[in-house]
Amino acid sequence: MSISEKMAATADLDFEILVSDMIERGVAEERARRSVAQYREFFAACAAYPEKPLVPTHLCDLAWHAHMLRPAKYARDCIAVAGHIMDHDPGVYRTGPFQDAYDLTRQLVPYGHQMPVDAYAANDEMAGAECFRAPSQPWDPEDPLTVKAA
Repeated sequence: MSISEKMAATADLDFEILVSDMIERGVAEERARRSVAQYREFFAACAAYPEKPLVPTHLCDLAWHAHMLRPAKYARDCIAVAGHIMDHDPGVYRTGPFQDAYDLTRQLVPYGHQMPVDAYAANDEMAGAECFRAPSQPWDPEDPLTVKAA
């Protein structure tokens, strides 16, 4: 599916609980809403480009973590939109693969034009978070947490 089709699919997901969870943890409501809006675009891009590693911004990563802290919802939403649970890999920061993924993210994610060229720009919520979404593994019929792509 295209990025626009995946964006439509993510629009159907109820992420209001993520906003509430972030507010409860001390994030200002306006920032929590921006985080979720950006995460929705990142989530769609991850689903549209499963073979590509993508880097969330610091702002986006707030919502991604809030989503992962609700594992049943995260699993349902990932499977509904991407067909598998999207992997969060924190062990790549300041590596060549991270930089390559960051550069690719700037090209593929709808908000990419707002990201600084420098992935490590200090005090910039649009710079790269210290993780990335690792590329999806091939579909495995034995894995109960994946579904065959349509």
